[in-house]
Amino acid sequence: METLSEKDVRDRLDSYIDPSVTDELYHFGETLLRDVLERVSKADTKAGAMAAYAGGLITLLVSTSGLWAKDQAGWHLVLPIAAIGALFLSTFFAVSSMTLKRSEWFSPNEWMKQECLETGERLRRYHILTMWGASESLETVYEIKLSRLRKAQWITLAAWILLALAFLDIAALRTTL
Repeated sequence: METLSEKDVRDRLDSYIDPSVTDELYHFGETLLRDVLERVSKADTKAGAMAAYAGGLITLLVSTSGLWAKDQAGWHLVLPIAAIGALFLSTFFAVSSMTLKRSEWFSPNEWMKQECLETGERLRRYHILTMWGASESLETVYEIKLSRLRKAQWITLAAWILLALAFLDIAALRTTL
């Protein structure tokens, strides 16, 4: 995805005359801004669900440890304990993706920029520039959230693999005894 600098956006906004282009850019900017806000919100929702899921698994494993750890010794306990550790790490990344992050947004000055109040066309072009800035900032926040969520997902998968191996290990021990 090619990104534009603020100078590029300003140059493009100065490169045309037709007000219908401004209208189209403005409406498309509104759509992009709504989209990125929705994606950020959905990422937070998914992160909350992942944190709750991993936390629930930790609670389940710890509360039943008397059953699965009974008669286990040494390295047989390594897999489930490693899985619990991985779930803690997964929870950390999921929760850290939900933390509040700074992003650019519209200020009252940008809403009513003094230098742009001469014509409606000039003000709309300036609003397009501010929408671009807010959208770029929110996109950066979204990418950070997504990166942390991916880590949480992969670590949760690793925890599941560790739990499956622990289950197979316990089953093998029970069948050979």
